[in-house]
Amino acid sequence: MRSFSGSGRLSFAGGVLQNSEASAIGALAFSGGAIMGAGALNVSGPSTWTGGSMNGTGTTTFTGELALLGYGRYATANQRSIDFAGTTSLDGGTLFAVNGAVLTNTGTFVDNGSSTYRNSIGGTADSKFVNAGTYSKVGAGYSDIGIAFENKGTLNVNAGVLGLTASSSITGGLNIASGATLVYGGGVHELGGLTVASGNGGLQIGGNALVNTKGSNTFTGLLEVYPGALNLGGTFNATTLNLAGGAIMGAGALNVSGPSTWTGGSMNGTGTTTFTGELALLGYGRYATANQRSIDFAGTTSLDGGTLFAVNGAVLTNTGTFVDNGSSTYRNSIGGTADSKFVNAGTYSKVGAGYSDIGIAFENKGTLNVNAGVLGLTASSSITGGLNIASGATLVYGGGVHELGGLTVASGNGGLQIGGNALVNTKGSNTFTGLLEVYPGALNLGGTFNATTLNLAGGAIMGAGALNVSGPSTWTGGSMNGTGTTTFTGELALLGYGRYATANQRSIDFAGTTSLDGGTLFAVNGAVLTNTGTFVDNGSSTYRNSIGGTADSKFVNAGTYSKVGAGYSDIGIAFENKGTLNVNAGVLGLTGPATNFGVVSVSANSQVLGSDYSQASGTTKVDGSLRASSIHIDGGNVQGSGTIEAANIVIGSAATVAPGESPGTLTMVGNVLFGGTLNLELASASSFDVLKVLGLLKFDAGARINLMLALGLDDDSYHFDFLEATSMEGFDKVSLEFAAGSNKHYEAQLTQSCQTLNALCHLQLLLTLSDANGGDVPEPDTLALLVLALVGLAYTRRQVSRRLTDLA
Repeated sequence: MRSFSGSGRLSFAGGVLQNSEASAIGALAFSGGAIMGAGALNVSGPSTWTGGSMNGTGTTTFTGELALLGYGRYATANQRSIDFAGTTSLDGGTLFAVNGAVLTNTGTFVDNGSSTYRNSIGGTADSKFVNAGTYSKVGAGYSDIGIAFENKGTLNVNAGVLGLTASSSITGGLNIASGATLVYGGGVHELGGLTVASGNGGLQIGGNALVNTKGSNTFTGLLEVYPGALNLGGTFNATTLNLAGGAIMGAGALNVSGPSTWTGGSMNGTGTTTFTGELALLGYGRYATANQRSIDFAGTTSLDGGTLFAVNGAVLTNTGTFVDNGSSTYRNSIGGTADSKFVNAGTYSKVGAGYSDIGIAFENKGTLNVNAGVLGLTASSSITGGLNIASGATLVYGGGVHELGGLTVASGNGGLQIGGNALVNTKGSNTFTGLLEVYPGALNLGGTFNATTLNLAGGAIMGAGALNVSGPSTWTGGSMNGTGTTTFTGELALLGYGRYATANQRSIDFAGTTSLDGGTLFAVNGAVLTNTGTFVDNGSSTYRNSIGGTADSKFVNAGTYSKVGAGYSDIGIAFENKGTLNVNAGVLGLTGPATNFGVVSVSANSQVLGSDYSQASGTTKVDGSLRASSIHIDGGNVQGSGTIEAANIVIGSAATVAPGESPGTLTMVGNVLFGGTLNLELASASSFDVLKVLGLLKFDAGARINLMLALGLDDDSYHFDFLEATSMEGFDKVSLEFAAGSNKHYEAQLTQSCQTLNALCHLQLLLTLSDANGGDVPEPDTLALLVLALVGLAYTRRQVSRRLTDLA
């Protein structure tokens, strides 16, 4: 028909009703069949639409109440435009809009979808639902709009769940009541105009939905993104966020003020995200990503396992309190790409007992607390703020290049470890009272670093700065390099069996008690090793101690060096002794040039084996054996009852040789050029000092022999055979002095004898009681005798006699 009109009720349950022109009816009960055509149909009274289809290019307008569908019912709008201009109640079932159909609500649309039945408005992608009035989801169940949805009016989600599973645009009012949820379940959506009046229910972006925001939006409920995406085109202020998957992206800003969770998914784009409330970050086995985005943790953030990746220039900033709970059960990790970073401008506290790591660039401008477990910095870092490492906790540099400064005594007494291939550059003055461990990374000192305890097991300490270590430490491997200094004032356990370490250019002072327990310490490129404390060389028969290196390096002993181990040890670089060198056991090799200015003491049954040994001042006391390629004693004292051996031994004019141990015999093996003073104690007829030379003894000009006679001589005669040599020259150059004490007068006969038969020369002193006792005037306190050299083929003797009186 062309048209129809009336004020009554039209019931239509089957067949086809077609009008080509405008028609009107008072009420409609439509349960089946089809209403179609190009004409408009206006229904003014209370109506029902529980089935059938409305087709065609025309329009249907309900200005009165409409009960739409029902549990398990279906209806279709095919191409047709339908306007719900009155009060429409959707009570279950599905309304399909297909082939470009447009559903428009200009009145009040009440969605009663309950837990018993589901309401659905679906259809084809070319169809849509436009809300220009008020749409209220009031049922406790789930409803969905599965075609394009435009909200230009007011959308109220008062109860249950309303799903938008196709595209949508919300530019009008949105109100989500507490306990209700608006779910984006798929499609592309435009969202704007949210205010504090938009409710405190839930806004969920799920499925594969993409929600694009524009302008400024404020939502006081729970914003959930999982697994869809929120693309921010402006500022979005949220009270609570739950990001469990999917993505937050875009150039806009997301500000979250309340308690939130981020357990998965990603935050992308050039925009910013700021959490000013509590944030529970990740969880055991969880992963999340910050891609390019800047994220500010401005509240209290708790990292409870999992990995947060920062990639493509993302910047993570903590301006609040960041609590790292990495435990022995799970590991916390912040990783990513080299162009990303984590900036701590607040307080970062590692409190879990396990291992956590920050694997991107890390800048600490605030306070970094390592209260428990291990925190690893495996990329670059800069620490200019406060650092506190508690006892039992450790900060580990596991790789990358790091800048470190500002450490104080308040930085804790835990562990600071430089491992991996990490390089840590220090600047200014730093003080660390915990354990500093370097293995196998490198510590580059740009200023002064005061450490309580050091463990250098590998890697390197380098730079122009100073390292001062005050407490018990170990150096079992690695190297100390650069032009700076290292000073150990506490106990140091140096090396160990089969261990190696190097001092390269650096000056190292062993100022405490150092124990060398095997291994080799190399000093190269001008390195200077100085002992100003107590150096204990434990080289045993099981292992060998060695200090070697290059010719431009040296070892200076200005304290006490004691060789106590029964084995062999050697110092293969230049050695200067300005303190005390005690060789108490075993063998000490001085295979580099050795110079003594202090005290060298070689105990009985001990040996010193060297190349070039010289003494400028001080004392060399040999009760064991000193053997070298050459020995030059230019000054100081030589004493003892042992053996000194070299091809050539030179006793300079400023040197004094005093054999014996009150008294005793000192043996020199080799050719001796003697230009100094020989002090001989003649205690009794059977106890007197002897110098024995197995080689040529050649006296130089200025040589002196002091014969020190004991007080209380009272026998009739004494015979002292005090010097023995294989051969002897230059005795005529010797100045002989006596220092004696007696109340009797003696005649002295000094005899030099050389026997070709057994190739021995002797100097002998015969004292005979004088007949002139008691009457003559005493001679001077010292009597110098010039003794001429005598030469004999088989046996030759020259005697020089003078009467001696009481010489004090």
